[in-house]
Amino acid sequence: MPELGAHAVQVLASWAIGLLVLAILIGASIRDARRTRRRLQELERSRKPR
Repeated sequence: MPELGAHAVQVLASWAIGLLVLAILIGASIRDARRTRRRLQELERSRKPR
């Protein structure tokens, strides 16, 4: 790891916040995809001829 000197706290905090935001966005995207897939499956089941 490079020497960050006096700015180590700010740099590491920025990285931590950035990674946290990225994790939140990925989680929201996965949740949204699952919800959409479930809704689509429900629609497909309701439209099938019997």
